[in-house]
Amino acid sequence: MGTIRSDSSASTVAYCGDRSILQNLELPDGLGLSVFAPQQFLANLHEITQTSTSLILNLFNTTAGRVEIPLDADDLAPASGQALEILAQLQKIHSHPPVILLTHGGTPFELCCAAVRLGVSHFVDTDAAGWQARVLQLLGQMDPPAIVARKTIDPKELLDSVGIMAVSPAMHELIVQVYRGAQVSDATVLIHGESGTGKQLLAEAIHQLDPKRGKHIFIPVNCAAITGSLAESELFGHTKGAFSGATDARLGYFRTANKGTIFLDEISELPLYLQPKLLRVLQERRVLPVGADKEETIDVRVIAATNVSLQEKVARGEFRLDLYQRLNVIHLVVPPLRQRVEDIPLLVTHFVEKYQHYCAEPIRHIDPLVFELLKRKAGTGNVRELENIVRQALVFKAEGDRLDLSDLPRYLFDAADIKPASEMIPSEIADNLVALIRAKRLTLKQAVEAFEKTLIQQAAKACPEMSKVELAKTLGLPRRTLYYKLDAHDEG
Repeated sequence: MGTIRSDSSASTVAYCGDRSILQNLELPDGLGLSVFAPQQFLANLHEITQTSTSLILNLFNTTAGRVEIPLDADDLAPASGQALEILAQLQKIHSHPPVILLTHGGTPFELCCAAVRLGVSHFVDTDAAGWQARVLQLLGQMDPPAIVARKTIDPKELLDSVGIMAVSPAMHELIVQVYRGAQVSDATVLIHGESGTGKQLLAEAIHQLDPKRGKHIFIPVNCAAITGSLAESELFGHTKGAFSGATDARLGYFRTANKGTIFLDEISELPLYLQPKLLRVLQERRVLPVGADKEETIDVRVIAATNVSLQEKVARGEFRLDLYQRLNVIHLVVPPLRQRVEDIPLLVTHFVEKYQHYCAEPIRHIDPLVFELLKRKAGTGNVRELENIVRQALVFKAEGDRLDLSDLPRYLFDAADIKPASEMIPSEIADNLVALIRAKRLTLKQAVEAFEKTLIQQAAKACPEMSKVELAKTLGLPRRTLYYKLDAHDEG
């Protein structure tokens, strides 16, 4: 067994497993190799992680054959198994090095998913040609200064940094998942969410937060638009003269996105004949342009999105199971707007600021009732529909610096089951007032004043957080008029 270096400035690779698998790996100067039995590693975990630049875990014992590691079917957490136990323990330590996972051909997909969730940053298949060089390359990218104490993640700070407007707990939880997933630059991501929930915005956030790819290109691709005979060329490129009309060579989306991120939106619509080709790209990290006789290596992160259940499409034979598994390494679910209505005021305010140049004068006030109505209306259109509602309201607003209910599209009122004012007064109230007038106990003026008093009192009671100035604006009254009526009613 090797020993742990006591010099904290030295870089150490801690390796758990049979040392023979690394016998051809020539480590650079200053990068020592310490070999530990799993139990010894767990016993000295804290000390090891304070001095290691990188940790390499081997899931397979080369002398005894493959190690079977059972997983919990519910959340894929390791039920047992030394390698995943070590990963789980690492997650609990305040500071620990990046993790390279050495795997063997045929590694179970579920095992890879569990490893990603436990903090693995890179996978290297020891059956692949040149795997030793890949390990050395990754080690070279992991500088000792980069190993710092894991700070507490601030969801609000993350949301602000990527330009996502949200205050809801659901979105705070999601952005933390996005951040953690972004740190694993080689893992594919599958985003699921209804239309209009902002899946591309989330994909862009992953790209921006990716420490390896964030400075490179982000290529969005709508898979629903990739149809016909040129679909393969659009994705993987073609050589000059590859087919009739190919007067010039074309890189294609994947080669254009090299070193960056490609976002495959509506992945469920990808034609079946292209799915095995995409699967090969994900497995081999190589593409074969149309008309070429040699594959090209690419380094691209793949993020896919769908608004339908891929599991159901797999069951119907409309989507390949192996491709779904390759895409679904990191799974993110975007909540619909109706499940995070507390975000609506912030979103509406943002869209008003974005589109208020449509108006004759700037919008300085938004009626709180606008927020309430839009919360009730938060249906299937999600954020995209909300943006269009605000844009339409501003386009047709005639005058004034206040956005009111009257500025919103009429279909919202029908959808929210809001009736005209004349139909909103309960019949028993109107009947009682009429009866009092007939009995000559009230004049019409007195009846109107009584009803007005009730409305003002109920409005003030329903909106205790509003100042009188805000209440006056909400009721559409001048401030002095509201003061006068409140005083008059109190005296009455």
